[in-house]
Amino acid sequence: MLKFVHNGRYYEYDTPQGKRVIVEHINDGVLHTHAGKPKDGANPYTYDFKKERYSNIYGSNNDHHIYYNK
Repeated sequence: MLKFVHNGRYYEYDTPQGKRVIVEHINDGVLHTHAGKPKDGANPYTYDFKKERYSNIYGSNNDHHIYYNK
């Protein structure tokens, strides 16, 4: 699923661990993405990112931002 929103694009994926989302922010000044998962306690296979906000997935550097250049 690809969803356009006011601040970027959402890419939703089905994984063996449940749904995941990649959020590409394009209007925050610095280009970056976030990786997200369903909130704790929610069913990871039926979670609806259109209705509920995602929970950030943090990297080994304890940051949930992934910065990039075009």
